[in-house]
Amino acid sequence: MPATAKFVYSKGYPARIRSRMPDLVEPPNLSDQQLVQQTLTNPEQFAHLVRRYEIRLRKYVYRLGLGISSVDDVLQETFLQTYLHINGYDPARPFAPWLWRIAYTQTMMHLRKNKSHRLELAGDDAEKLLASVAIAGTVERILNLAEVQRILAQTLADLSEKPRNALILRFLEDCSYLEIAEILRLPVGTVATHIHRGLRDLKELLRKRGFATFTCWTLP
Repeated sequence: MPATAKFVYSKGYPARIRSRMPDLVEPPNLSDQQLVQQTLTNPEQFAHLVRRYEIRLRKYVYRLGLGISSVDDVLQETFLQTYLHINGYDPARPFAPWLWRIAYTQTMMHLRKNKSHRLELAGDDAEKLLASVAIAGTVERILNLAEVQRILAQTLADLSEKPRNALILRFLEDCSYLEIAEILRLPVGTVATHIHRGLRDLKELLRKRGFATFTCWTLP
């Protein structure tokens, strides 16, 4: 762990660094691994990693079912835990799945403590997920977008936790099977099973809700 900095997440940056942000320009062409290495000797460099991943992580934890009011709390804890355990990161492995694992863990802990969460989907997320259970070009727009988002979010929420999260990582976060396996701490074969079963169950639940005509739809 970097030894000197007190980390406080606020609007995307450690508070002790935020006052210097006008002068803090992300070094060009530095890899995640290089930024991690710099953070170990200069804690202020951690702000570059926060800047690089904050927007994507915000979308991810929201997709998992966090309410808007809870997103900042979970991001705070995610970046705090990342900072505190940065010396445990293996630079031989990609950084993003390691960070996503921390975000996933913190989000699940929050959701289990707060049972009133409600999964929602943005319009583009709804279209991407709907297309995952359809043959290319066969998605029929028989409902308005708001209705698509509502029904698909409700249907996705009805799936069990691991298949639901595997689908989110695969089709909304564009993660590979290997990355999903690392994030969820599962064998790759189990990830493939969760994705297949998740798509099957999602398709069946949508069919039961009369969402669309599935006569020509199939699993990928």
